[in-house]
Amino acid sequence: MKRTIALATTALLALPASLLAHEGHGHTEGSSPLHYVAEPYHAAIFLLAVALIVGIGWRLSKRWRKQ
Repeated sequence: MKRTIALATTALLALPASLLAHEGHGHTEGSSPLHYVAEPYHAAIFLLAVALIVGIGWRLSKRWRKQ
């Protein structure tokens, strides 16, 4: 479990670096919130982050119900 938490923490700490707005691609303004949802590269990373958070929450709730 400690390894999973360490891996999740590392992934979440690295996430902002990959989501920084940068010019030169896409169809939306690089600094708008829509850019992170509408552009495929950022949307994929956003969905992975949401899936990770949901997965950790599901696993923790499952563990708490056992106790």
